[in-house]
Amino acid sequence: MQIDQELLLDIYREISSMREFEEQLQEETRETDAAVLTELVDFPQQDVSSKR
Repeated sequence: MQIDQELLLDIYREISSMREFEEQLQEETRETDAAVLTELVDFPQQDVSSKR
């Protein structure tokens, strides 16, 4: 059975673009997680200072 090389190239490109998208998504998730963690760490300090 012979597989069309053009089809293989298309599949390879599709997989590559999905990997890039996944990496971008992971990067955005890390940035969001970092921002949320920063908010959580800063929140109690703001809360304490507002009670004085």
